[in-house]
Amino acid sequence: MHNLVAGLLPVMPEETDYHAAKGQWLVENSTADDLVLTSYEPVMIFYLDYFAAAKTVNSGSASLEEIQRGLESRSGEVYALSTFFHPLDSMKVRSPALYEQMRSTGESLRPEFGKIVENEFGGIYVLRQESK
Repeated sequence: MHNLVAGLLPVMPEETDYHAAKGQWLVENSTADDLVLTSYEPVMIFYLDYFAAAKTVNSGSASLEEIQRGLESRSGEVYALSTFFHPLDSMKVRSPALYEQMRSTGESLRPEFGKIVENEFGGIYVLRQESK
């Protein structure tokens, strides 16, 4: 009970929740046929998995080849958070090899995406139709 009252209630309001704000457009606009790409951001991934209809894939646990197969087989839209292309700098320290894998994957796929949402989190991108 103490953890709920002292720990969670102060950060639960949606209007002040970082992940709710960052994922709002995807929660409101994605469908079950869509795919969302991100880098290794555990809380953001859990948030999207719970609240958004789309399937979430992160470049920290999927290879470039696996992601490319997912792009080819998806019937809906493919969205990417800006961190898919630019992983969090904290990963350089926590896991340099994983950071490099994510950075390389994002860099390889970046030309196939266009920005559709501008926001304070770096935006949301969509796979261009000619890339599908």
